[in-house]
Amino acid sequence: MTFLLFESTFCQFVNLLVCLQYKLTTLHWSVAEKHQLIASGDEKGHVVIWNIFTGDMSSYQPLSTDICVFCLTFSPKTEHILAVG
Repeated sequence: MTFLLFESTFCQFVNLLVCLQYKLTTLHWSVAEKHQLIASGDEKGHVVIWNIFTGDMSSYQPLSTDICVFCLTFSPKTEHILAVG
């Protein structure tokens, strides 16, 4: 799956983010202004975190193998805490 990010005021392209091969089930954008992170979860239990400015990506599988990620959210106080379920 691929994400195209656009700046909404002027509809300018910001970045292209490429996801893993499995069906995306959840997505959350960090409200922290410092790093601007997006986290996604898929049907096989993978969690991917992107920095939208640098394009850096980290992939994790915090749940047991092949368990769908139904929800995830960043802490409203810091982008360093991500709840996954």
